[in-house]
Amino acid sequence: MAELKALFQPIKIGNIEVKNRIRLSPMGLGYAEDGRAGEKFKSWYEERAKGGTGLLTWVLWPYRLEHGNFPWIYSDEFIPGLRKTVDVVHTYGAKIIAQVGTGYGWSFDDRPVEFIGPSGVSLMGKRLGPPFRVGTATTPARMRERALTIDEIHKMVEGYGDAGRRIREAGFDGINIMTGAGYTIGRFISSLTNKRTDEYGGPLENRMRLFREIFENIKKKAGEDFTITCKISGSQFIEGGYTLEDCANEIVPMMEKIGISAVDVVVGWHEGSDKGLGMLTNSVPEGKYLYLGEAIKKKVKIPVIGGARTNDPRIAEEAIAQGRIDMITWARPLIADPELPNKVKEGRLEDIRPCIVCCRCLESVDEEGGIICSVNPRTGEEWQYPAEPEPAKKPKKVFIVGSGPGGMQAAITATQRGHKVTLYEKSDKLGGQLHSSSIAPYKQLEAGLRDYLAAQVRKNGVEVKLNTEATLETISE
Repeated sequence: MAELKALFQPIKIGNIEVKNRIRLSPMGLGYAEDGRAGEKFKSWYEERAKGGTGLLTWVLWPYRLEHGNFPWIYSDEFIPGLRKTVDVVHTYGAKIIAQVGTGYGWSFDDRPVEFIGPSGVSLMGKRLGPPFRVGTATTPARMRERALTIDEIHKMVEGYGDAGRRIREAGFDGINIMTGAGYTIGRFISSLTNKRTDEYGGPLENRMRLFREIFENIKKKAGEDFTITCKISGSQFIEGGYTLEDCANEIVPMMEKIGISAVDVVVGWHEGSDKGLGMLTNSVPEGKYLYLGEAIKKKVKIPVIGGARTNDPRIAEEAIAQGRIDMITWARPLIADPELPNKVKEGRLEDIRPCIVCCRCLESVDEEGGIICSVNPRTGEEWQYPAEPEPAKKPKKVFIVGSGPGGMQAAITATQRGHKVTLYEKSDKLGGQLHSSSIAPYKQLEAGLRDYLAAQVRKNGVEVKLNTEATLETISE
């Protein structure tokens, strides 16, 4: 296989020198404790930095939420916990920026969190609540979008600027303003949700005013040299909303003129997914949405980050080498395997634990304990279960019955701890139910998990007995 070189070329984003073209996407992890970042966050981000990711992005909330499992930055008291994670990321030569703007809510003064927007326009029909549950009110009485007043908009702008100052004090290398997915700032940009008649509504220049004021306030408080990037949906994919042409020809060029140092292009709004738009599911072909970033890259000079549902590093390599995008963004692939970048660089593609695009991480984002992963049992538990298992104090003979994913992973881990493992499988091949489950439509990726685990069983020297049913007699042989 040809060496993948484009992925490992350095790139400069504003004042940030990044060692490669791999970015960890911002995502809600749900690992905070009363809004504070602790050991769970630190270990999670450390492992991804150690695994070779060049630029990591961490979602922070500049306002108080109803629950504390997402990390906050509305007060100086949160800076020390954040700084511990930032410092450990930097020890691996990686850079880290914070994202603000995720969610549909805000909490003004001592009032509870509310679902807010430019005009109180819902695209959800009769359905109550926001299009996506992260970062907004959960109480039914406050789950209808309320139009902001001018005074409240000004308070939000100041809140973002204060968050920017704290983010810099915590040691972050930059900040990303979220305007995609249909969250609050993006709802101001779209004429479909912004029906205001004041200075924040009407022509695009007015609809961009909130973004511009937030950008300027962050620069004022965090420093003119502080790097600011932006995340935007390349198209709303909703009838009447802005299109890719609008985004590429008008919106992003205006953001570039305002001063952003890079743009991260994602797929659509959450409301669009309810109208049949596949964004992240396993029914979406690899690399399907690279064209969004490619179209925008033709219209701007700043780096363009893209790659939603582009998990295969070979496709990412080709997209960067061809100049379609400047940087690949990976979320779930780096949840599944934190060492993905290092393995790609070393040419060990068969050792990459594959994401099967089951969306279990998305489903568990606001459950107690935060996100979990169907293929990486250590996700969220890195702080107590190191990547290299602790050697057993007394190695034993271990017999494992069945070579499904659980059996194979148990055999791998037990062998790594020093036990002598024998894996029994009554059929003629490893994999268990993964053979049949991968036949179903859009489940072919499960075959990749099967092959990965089987390869690791072989590489770890597990004794495998195929066509052998585990009985007292066969085990005693």
